[in-house]
Amino acid sequence: MKMFRIVALVVMLLPASLIAQQAGLERAVQTITEADYIERVGIIAHDSMQGRDTPSEGLNKTAGWIASEFQRLGLRSGGDDGEYIQRYPLRTLIVNRNRSTLRGSSAGLAYGRDIIPLMGPPVAGEAIGELVLISGSGNVTQGLANGAVRDKHAVVVFGEDSGALNQSMFQRGIAIRNAGAASVLLTTSMNQAMWDGNAAQVLAPQVARGWVEQVPTGGTFRPIMLLRNASLDALLRGRDIDLEALRARESDGLRVDPGPEITFTLTQAMDEAEVEAPNVVGILEGSDPDLKDEYIVFSAHMDHVGIGSPDQNGDSIFNGADDDASGTVAVVEIAEAK
Repeated sequence: MKMFRIVALVVMLLPASLIAQQAGLERAVQTITEADYIERVGIIAHDSMQGRDTPSEGLNKTAGWIASEFQRLGLRSGGDDGEYIQRYPLRTLIVNRNRSTLRGSSAGLAYGRDIIPLMGPPVAGEAIGELVLISGSGNVTQGLANGAVRDKHAVVVFGEDSGALNQSMFQRGIAIRNAGAASVLLTTSMNQAMWDGNAAQVLAPQVARGWVEQVPTGGTFRPIMLLRNASLDALLRGRDIDLEALRARESDGLRVDPGPEITFTLTQAMDEAEVEAPNVVGILEGSDPDLKDEYIVFSAHMDHVGIGSPDQNGDSIFNGADDDASGTVAVVEIAEAK
């Protein structure tokens, strides 16, 4: 009879415990509202955060707002020196435009103004060779099997109306590089605004992990570049080369013509800088003494891609509401629902 009473007591107490847990869960859930969530997403994804690039002042500002929320919600700081913000090292790699050129005996092309990298590693490098001019269409792999572009700067002459790069142009550039070209320069007639937007994007600083002992500066340098039609015209002016005729061959068979008998050097110079970016760490301590040194991590990335080319309305800020302001706010909401 005594054993029955103990079991009965446990059975009677168990529903009360579950009810208490359910009540606590419901109170926590009620702190998360659609209006509150949208308001917080709007703060992180606001234009004032400037797209939260890594690193950037907008990202620092976002981290500061999250830290203030963690403090307001009573979380213990888990960052550096008793603060909520934890800083970690990064390195930025950026093309030095002043020292990056394609230069012959006298005339040259400048990064940003005349040529921009399209594909290749962000490394310092140098490629030396003569120019060849590729026009027409056809199977590049078969057409260049004779080594016609090996160790040459291969200028791919597209039609006069070759504006934005398409997949076919891109694939052709890769095939020509695979045929052994020292570099590949794809010509384009894109307008100034489109060119400037592309240049700003591809020549922007690239971020590498700062805890890696050395950022790679070597490797095979056989880049694929974009080259403006007007810049090619200026480079070859006075030479016995009919660029208009080559552009008109767009539907004809593949052909490789020699350029001027000049050796050109393509130089890509890189600058490196050490920078920092923020994490934000808030700690909610548990009540179980046996588990106090174990952690469950709720995380989200608060950064995005920053500022890019203006759209048709002039908007150049990538706000990143769903990448990942929404996830970041979810972590803050969990902290509030503790």
